Amino acid sequence: MMNDALRKYLSGTEQPVTAELLCQVLRQEMPAYLKEAASQAARTSNKRNGR
Repeated sequence: MMNDALRKYLSGTEQPVTAELLCQVLRQEMPAYLKEAASQAARTSNKRNGR
């Protein structure tokens, strides 16, 4: 997910990738990524516990 977001952003710009730019993209994408990861973990846990 984050790789896709970074590729999408970089394909639309000719700016070099800087640490500041990378941090900006990560700050934007991490909340959605972490939410999805937590959701997947909960589903996996529920399957293991027979729920």
